[in-house]
Amino acid sequence: MFVLLSMIRFSSVFARQRVDDNSMTLLSSFLTPLEVLPFDEHAAWVYGDLRAGLECRGEPIGALDTMIASHALAMAAHLVTKDPRKFERVAGFKPENQAP
Repeated sequence: MFVLLSMIRFSSVFARQRVDDNSMTLLSSFLTPLEVLPFDEHAAWVYGDLRAGLECRGEPIGALDTMIASHALAMAAHLVTKDPRKFERVAGFKPENQAP
């Protein structure tokens, strides 16, 4: 499972405007069984190639979404998102729709 830790953190902080100790404990327990994968050199190369390709075709999806897609591609991970159409521009990439 590919979980974007930065978005989980952003959502938890943004939703509450502050993060209390209980929220951090819950977040920590959720993340404990998960492996946090680094955005490494391979992911950076995939990002550069992917972004250049999208820009050259006039189909950019935004820097952060490109980073998310490139990280998933580099790790051969599945991406579950509430907006799979945005990622359809990425060749060979099949994002999964988030359950309603």
